[in-house]
Amino acid sequence: TPLLTIYAKWAGYDYAFGQNWALTFVFHDWASPAQMICMTLVAVFLADPLFLNGWLTSLATNLLGSLSV
Repeated sequence: TPLLTIYAKWAGYDYAFGQNWALTFVFHDWASPAQMICMTLVAVFLADPLFLNGWLTSLATNLLGSLSV
């Protein structure tokens, strides 16, 4: 039974942490192209403050603010 317990823990860990859940969700056939684009944009804007100090977010808001209606 110790070997079975070790195997069960290893299999559970590999199932939970060995997969890239975000890419699996985004790039499956049932995900529409609009959903893929939206999730990619959300991921970029969520990662922007962490890695680019908000450069992309400020660029997008400045571009949207400069549009004349």
